Amino acid sequence: MVLTEEITLTANRAKMRNHEVQRAYLEQWLSPSDPRDLWYIDLSPLQRHQAVSVQGETPALRANGGFRCKAEFAIEDYLYVPVRSDGRDDSLENEFADLESHMVNLCRAARDGNVHSSDPKVIKRALLGCLSHCFRDAYGWRRILQGLFGLAADVTMNAKDFPSSAHDWLVRNARRSLVLYNNRASALTWIIHWNIPVPLLTSDRPGWDLATRHGSELTQVFMPLGPNVMLVGQEPSEGYKKGELRFVRGSEDHAKTWHKWNIFAVERARGWIVATSEQQLNALLPEFTVEKYEYRVSTEKLVQVDLASGKKLS
Repeated sequence: MVLTEEITLTANRAKMRNHEVQRAYLEQWLSPSDPRDLWYIDLSPLQRHQAVSVQGETPALRANGGFRCKAEFAIEDYLYVPVRSDGRDDSLENEFADLESHMVNLCRAARDGNVHSSDPKVIKRALLGCLSHCFRDAYGWRRILQGLFGLAADVTMNAKDFPSSAHDWLVRNARRSLVLYNNRASALTWIIHWNIPVPLLTSDRPGWDLATRHGSELTQVFMPLGPNVMLVGQEPSEGYKKGELRFVRGSEDHAKTWHKWNIFAVERARGWIVATSEQQLNALLPEFTVEKYEYRVSTEKLVQVDLASGKKLS
């Protein structure tokens, strides 16, 4: 894969915030037959030692059909956009946006056990769009920058608060990570489990690469593509090829696995969490107290990865 090298400069007055994940991805958690509110918990008050609550947003009806959510809880600073004297370099942000568009097309098709394209290159772009969410959540980057540059341990700090050297490092490593995950997309076998009988959660950290988990020898990658669809990447085994994509219809036999995913989703959520129903999130509220949230943050361990080989250094 060749990353976008063309420099796209925009005026300094251009917007400096965008959705951390595409709204079209979050809209997969609306029922396609009878759209309800988009149910979520905004976790940012916990960072200010305040309580959180379950909230819902009623989507607007589009003129050409379908529904559109504002999802303002998922808006973050542009973390990958270097600001220059003559404008802003949008090339990396545009690269991520293109990958996400392919990802969303896959999400929509996978609901019914289908793939959105027969072109292997298009499918790989969609997989890379999913994989990009293993490393580019705003919370994770802030934690890394705090650790590497000794910045104050304030997870609410904005991109404009980063030293220029830290921000430049972030942009370079985002590009390197994208190359690394392009290799991961080719090296793993991919399985989309659809029609899962357990309503899945998603969050500001939707993609999870177990290879980057501290002390883990596992290499699977997980990312929900919708409330009943899960993408899983794993080392090729007998009968499976590298880079291959298969579909498996969900069954009750694997319900325990998907319940475990929801537990991990709660453990990993830092900015927000989304579910298909108010009831599902109300049941989770006891897990999102200030005390429990701060404990999860305090027990996190940063894992260093060699971006050339993808191997863990610590």
